[in-house]
Amino acid sequence: MKNLLLILFLCFSISSYGQQSPHSIYIGYTKAQIKAKEKIKKAQKELQEGIDFCTVFEKYSDNTLFWKCGKISSTGEMPRTRYFYNTLKNLPLGTISDIVQSQFGFHLFKKEKINDTIIYREILVSVSDTNSESE
Repeated sequence: MKNLLLILFLCFSISSYGQQSPHSIYIGYTKAQIKAKEKIKKAQKELQEGIDFCTVFEKYSDNTLFWKCGKISSTGEMPRTRYFYNTLKNLPLGTISDIVQSQFGFHLFKKEKINDTIIYREILVSVSDTNSESE
């Protein structure tokens, strides 16, 4: 019976991979993680609709004090954090990454070329248990 449930779960997971559902199920997530994941999904949706990255960055990102328009690298070098390296390595120019979860929260990245220099931009939605609703 356990094997059957595992197979059904895997089939459901594979068939729904990549689909956006307003009623996503987050097993093992805290309320703060769920809130952050929903926020980054809203940012992702706006980017997919063609809204300017800087506009979405200002609206959703929690790292607006540190980076202008989400710029995390202007030297052409990729950030060396293991969470981001694999995502950025194969990201085509001008595209938005899938959502990446790390110890810092949820991220979206964009790779672009400006004046022959590769620029990496990031939107970070951090997970803060102090900002979540009490249980």
